[in-house]
Amino acid sequence: MSQRLWQGLRYGLGALRRTNGGFKLVAVLSLAMGVTRRETGDLDGALADFNRAIAMDPRSAWAYFGRGTILGEQGKLDEAITDFDRAIELDPQFALAYANRGLARLRRGENYIAKKDFRLCLRLDPKLKDEIEALRAVAKKMRAHER
Repeated sequence: MSQRLWQGLRYGLGALRRTNGGFKLVAVLSLAMGVTRRETGDLDGALADFNRAIAMDPRSAWAYFGRGTILGEQGKLDEAITDFDRAIELDPQFALAYANRGLARLRRGENYIAKKDFRLCLRLDPKLKDEIEALRAVAKKMRAHER
């Protein structure tokens, strides 16, 4: 098995551990495949996998997070923010969802609101400081490229 598939499976299993029961194995496998496809650059395939995971388990914060990440990479920032909002609604302690919503907001030029998201992320998980700095750098490059 490739390292990317293992990473995807770890992601899916991590999401499974964070759920409050009632998971569906097909949804977890779809999450794993979505991560794997994203890592190989197949954004459309990953999007289909995350859509499948949401259809199978609409209470999966990780599925909304995954889809939001893909939508953000595709430049669909409003849709991405909606998915990150849903992930946070389902799991208010989901630090990475705040971080990625902050990234999408930065890309839309909403710096003040993005900073709030980053602060919330770091309050939940201070170890993500380097991740936040990386996301800010990505947003800066994307905004320069989008102009």
